[in-house]
Amino acid sequence: MSDDRAPRMSNEEYYRCLERATEARRPEEIHALRSEVVRRWRGDPRADDLTEALYAHQERLAERQNGDRMR
Repeated sequence: MSDDRAPRMSNEEYYRCLERATEARRPEEIHALRSEVVRRWRGDPRADDLTEALYAHQERLAERQNGDRMR
């Protein structure tokens, strides 16, 4: 749910987060990024959508990391 008083994530901040997520190699890096986005922009619908996408990316990295350990 959006909050009219919530801080708004700028385009620059949004794309910076996407770039950091792209460069991440471990799920812990994505978790830290998600936490930052939630802390700074909670209530901004765009940031909320980004945290969902980051969670999916985090899960994929975790699966890949676990798969690499099994080999």
